[in-house]
Order: sequence, then C-alpha cells, then structure tokens
Amino acid sequence: MSGGRRSRGPRNLDLSGRDLAILTSIGRYRLLSAGQIERLHFTGHHVSQMSARRRCQAVLRRLARAELLDRLERRAGGVRAGSTGFIYRLTTRGRRAIGDRGRGTRRQPHERWTDHTLDCAEIAVRLQATQVAGLVTAMTITPEPATWRRFIAPRNQVEVLKPDLLVEVITTTRLELRWFVEVDRATEHLPVILRKCQQYESYWRSGSEAHPVFPRVLWSVPDESRALAITGLIEQNRGLTPALFVVATTEQTTSLLLGQHPTSSST
Repeated sequence: MSGGRRSRGPRNLDLSGRDLAILTSIGRYRLLSAGQIERLHFTGHHVSQMSARRRCQAVLRRLARAELLDRLERRAGGVRAGSTGFIYRLTTRGRRAIGDRGRGTRRQPHERWTDHTLDCAEIAVRLQATQVAGLVTAMTITPEPATWRRFIAPRNQVEVLKPDLLVEVITTTRLELRWFVEVDRATEHLPVILRKCQQYESYWRSGSEAHPVFPRVLWSVPDESRALAITGLIEQNRGLTPALFVVATTEQTTSLLLGQHPTSSST
C-alpha cells in the first residue's frame, strides 16, 4: 500500500494515507502485532521482505513517537519473535486521528485476552491476503462489537450473541458465503462451548438475522484433538443442528471460510 495523500491529524500531525490506514486497522481489530501490520500494509509491491520490514518498523516507531500508538510490554511469540512480535494499540490521540471518540488506556491487557484478540486478527489478515491475491470477488470482515446480535431467546428474555468475527465472501464462482467465526484457544471448558453453541442455535431459530442467508458457525481451534472434542460435543447434543456448525483447525480455517475443502477437516 503506498503512502497516498496526506492528511492533517490531531495537533496538525502530517499523516499519510498509509499512516491512517494503519491506525484504522489497529482500531478495527483493537490490537495488531508488527508482523500483522507489515503483512496488511507493506507487502505486495515488489519490495523484498527485508525492505518491507524496515519500512514498517520505521513507520511504527514514528507513529509511537507521535503518541498515536502504544506498544505493549509483551510480544507476540515472545522475545524470539524480535521486532515483528511487538504489539500495538491506539492511544487516545490515535483514536482521535481516525475519528474515534473513545479513550486509550495505559493498563496492560490480560495475556489471555491479548492472545485471543491477536488470533482473531490473524484470521482477518490471512483472509485479506487472499482478497489481494484475487482469490475472491468480494469480502467483508466484521470484528466485535459490530458482530453482536440482540435477540429474544425461547423464554422471552433478551440475549446478546457475541461472535468474534462475521466473514462474508463472494467467491469467483459467485457463491455467497456468510460465517460467524468463534476463535477457540482450548482454554474454555467444553460446557462453556456447548452453551455458546446453544445460543447460536437459539439465535438461528429466532429468525432475527436481517440477512436472508444465515451465517454458518465456524469454530477455529488449535489442533485436531480439540476439533474432535468440539465436533463430538455438537453431534451428541440433540438440541443442536450439526449442519449449522463447522469445526476447523487454525490451518484449515482460511480455506473453509473461502468455501474450499482442505485435505483433512472436522466438520
């Protein structure tokens, strides 16, 4: 992505189009690692990976010095990840630059929340790479909280369903796909997973989804053993509709979201 036109940010900061795109991406996904930012905004323009990395690091340092970005104390992947593992979020000033009236915080987020947030962002980064490569005709990726759905549950109580992502794809063969995505790190007990599946079932049966195509629910899990455990949980519960759910490992997730079938899957 090129620098593009420049814009005056807060306190007359001179921000390029790419600067604003970076800030917008971080605001959208709440956290991004330097490696993810590099893949989103510095690759695909006939530059070497080393050159793209140097440019990315220079821009991130400049935005942090301008107090638009805050770098977390921990790194994605630990110290061995190097500078690509640095994790960034918006400051209050960074939010103002993209028209967000919310406030930043200096409090370090919980490690579990950080890892989950980065995993959700990773799915989006991988999907956007497929769009750049021309593998899909159109794609919309919606993160929380814009994914949230309020509905009336069976006992007439109001519930809020909170998917991690909503992915909407039109493939090159004009197939329309809609997915609610749940990122599971195998840290939740299976009864918690079951309750979330039951909530998706209730939402589906409520008929509250405005779009005529109801999204299937994809559970993205770290490995095959976890995939088998959640698949078995869904199939053994008589109150669930198995066809509503798909369970995939992290490596299978992108292909399945694009309507492709990996060589091995738990569905």
